[in-house]
Amino acid sequence: MKGEQKYFTLINLISQLKDDLFGKDSYRGFSLTYSWLANQFGHFSLGFIPTYILCSVLTHCKHNCPNIKALLIIGLLWTIFEIFNLFYPILKGRIYFTTLPFLEKGAKREFDPKWSSLILDNFTDICYFWFGGMTCYLFINKLNHDSNLNLFSKGAECYSDIYISYSFYIIVAILIFLSYYWYNLRMNLQNASLPMQFRLSQWSGDISKDDKKTIETYLSNSKGSKHLIIFGYNFTNKSDLSIAIGNELAFKFHKLYYSSFVKFLEKMHDRNRSISKFWNIEDVEYLIIDQLNVGRPYFKDFISAKRFFSIVNASNDFEFLRKKKIIWTIGIKNDDDKEMWIENISKFFGTMAIDYVLLEPMVSGSK
Repeated sequence: MKGEQKYFTLINLISQLKDDLFGKDSYRGFSLTYSWLANQFGHFSLGFIPTYILCSVLTHCKHNCPNIKALLIIGLLWTIFEIFNLFYPILKGRIYFTTLPFLEKGAKREFDPKWSSLILDNFTDICYFWFGGMTCYLFINKLNHDSNLNLFSKGAECYSDIYISYSFYIIVAILIFLSYYWYNLRMNLQNASLPMQFRLSQWSGDISKDDKKTIETYLSNSKGSKHLIIFGYNFTNKSDLSIAIGNELAFKFHKLYYSSFVKFLEKMHDRNRSISKFWNIEDVEYLIIDQLNVGRPYFKDFISAKRFFSIVNASNDFEFLRKKKIIWTIGIKNDDDKEMWIENISKFFGTMAIDYVLLEPMVSGSK
């Protein structure tokens, strides 16, 4: 599978789906694809079950057209809830999946959310809610026609099933496309070995306008610099930033692999260099090598720039790195460290463009 291929093959999808549907969760753990399937089944159920219950209540209360009323009420309630759930937390500055539930008082969100992705995700959820509600509607009408119990009276007399049926088929067609897209995306994220799904808009740190622009340019220009170095002292959230950049690249369907420095060296001694069920390390377009040193105030390096590249140059096993785009996360003690790493990376990779950012320790009340 080449790096330029955007989606997984049908065989890959079936293989992953088989893994998600069969086997004990307590033994294998949860994958991103399994979690996505469970989440959407939950949305379907939250459309189906409340619609069924509300229709039963409306029928008991002698309402006309209880099934269509139940469908519209439940569908509209979930739609309003999802729209509120999308915009309110983001506009209020909430950060997800971090140790901080909210941005610090007076802090500013450094990177804007990717609204197109968020809206598409919300639209998918809403479609599954309506899919569940419409399935319930058609199920109730089937009971009305086939059952002598007359459990749900007067529903079929008010509206023709054909309009809901057409809407149902449209929703199914939309969901086939959306499910294909999102399942592929979740596979791409989990095969990248990123430690968490963490978007750039969720990152909180102290970064200059020039460095922010450097990151945005790197993400938007896949034919630009091959290397991005994130320099920083300790406690500057540099690892979080590399993970966030990795997530943004994965959301664009770039193949990548995230690894700590130690794990990366171990992988180099693995003969098949497999990093997932579908990729080995030579298949990916981007590498994220994290935790090369801690940085100030810890003054002892795990490894120096010269030592690292003496290891790399000593073996042909690392030759494939010259073709990769690499994001480096490097802790430094001072500017001399920074220049030493840039010099050694340039020596190994030649004249290709290298971008870097420098994260300073966060200062209370800054920005």
